[in-house]
Amino acid sequence: MSRHKSNNGLFQRPRAPIFVEAEICHLETLFCYGGLHVLGEGYWRLRLSGLLTEAGLAPSQRARVHSMQRHLDTLAAQFSGSAGRISEYQAKREAAQSGFA
Repeated sequence: MSRHKSNNGLFQRPRAPIFVEAEICHLETLFCYGGLHVLGEGYWRLRLSGLLTEAGLAPSQRARVHSMQRHLDTLAAQFSGSAGRISEYQAKREAAQSGFA
């Protein structure tokens, strides 16, 4: 199996498609139920951009990751004046309004 360079500069093996799908589903669940407040925006951006580097990503999977990136952009823009972290309430409210609920 070949290796590729990830976003963090480390070499990692490509993941099997089922693991990529599981990661996307997991992130969609966190976006839907307001789990974004736990870690910073940079962490979520790294997770999403890492998925986009996966070889063999289906167009539908790529679209789902881009959708989560747009949702994160919206949250970041809306709450940029706050303490830099998205509260659980804010994340749930935004997820409901954007169709992630």
